[in-house]
Amino acid sequence: MISSWCRKTIVLVTLTSSFFLDGNVYLLANNNLANNNASSYTKNIDTNPETLYQMSRYDEAIKKWLEMLDLTSNLDEKALIYNNLGIAYRQTGKISEAIAQWQQAIVIYQSQSPSQNQSQNSDRLTKLFIDQAQAYIALGQHQQAVLLLQKVATIASPENMQLVKGTLGNAYFALGKYEQAIAVYQESISLTNKPQILAKGWMNLGNAFTKSAQRYQAQIQVEIEEGDRPEVTRLQNLRSQSLAAARNAYARSLQPDSEAMLKAQVLLNLAHLIQADLDHEDDQDQKLTVYLQQASDFLAIAPPSRSKVYTLLDLAALHQQSSPSLQMRPLEQARAIAQSIGDLRSESFVLGAIGKVYEAQGDFTRALSFTSQAQWLAQTNNSADSLYRWQWQAGRILNARGERSKSIETYRQAIATLQSIRSDLVAADRGFQFDVRDTVEPVYRELIELLMTESISTSNLTNQKSMIEEALQVSELLRLSELQNFFGDECLQTKSTSKANLDRESQSLVKQSQQKVALIYSIILDQQTYIVIRLPDNSLKSYLVDVSKAKFYTKIKYLRFTLENVATNEYLTPAQEIYDLLIRPIEKDLERSQVELLVFVNDGILRTVPMAALYDGKQFLIQKHPISYLVGSKLPDETGSFSQLNLVAFGLSEAIAPFKALPNVLKELEEVEKIWESPINKKPEWKTFFNRDFTFESLQTQIKQGYGVVHLATHAKFGATPETTFLQAFDRKINLDQLESILRSSRTQIELLVLSACQTAAGDNRSILGLAGVSLRSGVKNVLATLWAVDDADVVPLIKDFYTEWQTNGLTKAKALQQAQIKSITKDNFHPASWSAFILVGN
Repeated sequence: MISSWCRKTIVLVTLTSSFFLDGNVYLLANNNLANNNASSYTKNIDTNPETLYQMSRYDEAIKKWLEMLDLTSNLDEKALIYNNLGIAYRQTGKISEAIAQWQQAIVIYQSQSPSQNQSQNSDRLTKLFIDQAQAYIALGQHQQAVLLLQKVATIASPENMQLVKGTLGNAYFALGKYEQAIAVYQESISLTNKPQILAKGWMNLGNAFTKSAQRYQAQIQVEIEEGDRPEVTRLQNLRSQSLAAARNAYARSLQPDSEAMLKAQVLLNLAHLIQADLDHEDDQDQKLTVYLQQASDFLAIAPPSRSKVYTLLDLAALHQQSSPSLQMRPLEQARAIAQSIGDLRSESFVLGAIGKVYEAQGDFTRALSFTSQAQWLAQTNNSADSLYRWQWQAGRILNARGERSKSIETYRQAIATLQSIRSDLVAADRGFQFDVRDTVEPVYRELIELLMTESISTSNLTNQKSMIEEALQVSELLRLSELQNFFGDECLQTKSTSKANLDRESQSLVKQSQQKVALIYSIILDQQTYIVIRLPDNSLKSYLVDVSKAKFYTKIKYLRFTLENVATNEYLTPAQEIYDLLIRPIEKDLERSQVELLVFVNDGILRTVPMAALYDGKQFLIQKHPISYLVGSKLPDETGSFSQLNLVAFGLSEAIAPFKALPNVLKELEEVEKIWESPINKKPEWKTFFNRDFTFESLQTQIKQGYGVVHLATHAKFGATPETTFLQAFDRKINLDQLESILRSSRTQIELLVLSACQTAAGDNRSILGLAGVSLRSGVKNVLATLWAVDDADVVPLIKDFYTEWQTNGLTKAKALQQAQIKSITKDNFHPASWSAFILVGN
């Protein structure tokens, strides 16, 4: 299920921005073709491609420049035409074609001898590379843009360095690296005194501060759930500082001589601040009305352009809570402009937005008509990133009309389109990039709901199983999309998304293990939750949990809270309630099938709680069955003892702020060493690194050598984002990217990674994605970790018992963990706070 290493990033962006440094049509102003023999086409205003371009008649300008290419053999002239073609193709949304045209110009300039117009050619090359970098950002290839710009910075003249820095800021912004973007934008602003460029620079800086504030807001919500008041206060202060900086930057971009388009964009961004409820000021409704009216006035005098179309779309979206007429007015204007400049891509977005307005009004006939037109234009223009939206919208409309079969088929098309662009869609314009939670996840979940509803309504058992199978397949694609979105790249991909291939993989799940395995899937939807169980004979059964998502989340969050609170037995009531909801309906199936292992493939909030702690009134679930967790569709191979595995262990007992000391870590490492020294292990190899010896460098060096077991007894926090996820070594924090890179460097596959003092954020189910992702992305076979921080005195006996059962007694890892947890329960340690936090995650 895993592809080779790769890098691509998704970011959530809701701001209107100057994606390209608009106005810097670098070589059009220097085009000398009007003054030479090849310029007969430029004498008449109707055939002058520059004039056609300025009139936004891009397709006609492209046609003229292509004709001019055939009429000149002069390399300088060809290079200028190639550049202009690139700019024109960019304006029509044909980004890849734009890059190709610029590359032709680059080849010409690079082929000239150093003595030929060296300074001028260097200047032209710099600007061409900048254009290419901007195009790479538009295609979602942000890291490639960063590398290109870093290279260009070494040759750029002081006059061009501002452009390099500004574009580099755009690349960092698209990568979600807002701190780097802010620093580079500030550098860029300091390098120019040109009013128009300064205005755009200030707006981009304001956008970066706004996104930084949004990130702080998301982290605040997590820390509120965690109950960390000092951290909440710190983050709130940082959010306030970012918002103040954003408002200041926007104000500085709104200069009297700023372009009308830019003023409109800035005003809409200020409106977004209000709608996102980040900017808690008085008279916000009044301010919102003023911003929208002023933006509309500036747009009225801005010249037609692709950027104007998208800004009008943004204006319409901000009017979503207003009357339909306020939405339709800018949409009609946007449609007229898109048609006048021949931009099929932007016209597709406009038609889709009009269809959405009619959908909201319940006018499904007109909604479907406009949506179908948007879909056709997206297909014509090969715009898969917009096509899936209109397929999804058509599916919703068809479902609302009661045409469920057609709706399901249309949703399937939307999923297929998403998968064709590897699920981590990055749109060609920053204003249309998205977060998987908001713009991709609903497509999957709505199809799953349709399929599960259909499976219940049909009496045909074959059709019923087929529908459930497909729902599970779509659910897996969603999990992979979530992981890709969490990490911001494509490094988790399915080998094939064909239904036949997914069927084969799905049907082979329970046959991979030597044990009798039951896979238990949860699917959390808005109005209900489904539990699907695949039994050892490959039969499928589904059960409805008739509780809304909102109520279910409340129940699970309360369970997690009580499980961590060792001072009371409050957990007993919610632990039994959740057992009754999720496990009680499948108990008889598990008994009849003589299941030996429960493998949970959990959804959403259920990832934050251990199934082991669910309570039937007499016993915990772990006392009945060994348990493991899975993220993908493949069960790890468990054939028994791994006594030949070598081990490297790292431990940190000293207090390093904000973490307290872990005084029992040394004892934990000593117990692990004793097991590896046992005579049953033939030629055991093991090493331990404690406190000052546990450094980033020592971890990196040792893992490269290849160990079957890597044991890390130190603080590890898995937060809601990669930025809030890290491992604490003695000398530094090791972030998620670094940890993953270190683990991947091992010359042999790691059989087991143990993180004996880690914790995941209770306030966000995405935090477990970081834990699962360490395994999936680095090739580690299993991870044994804790969902919350456990007293290190309780860790030592459980870890000792686990290794003894696995290494000495030859049990599977899941069975070994079960026995260790049962032992903890029976040794006057009944409360699950100390033992249930340990979970085994399989790759």
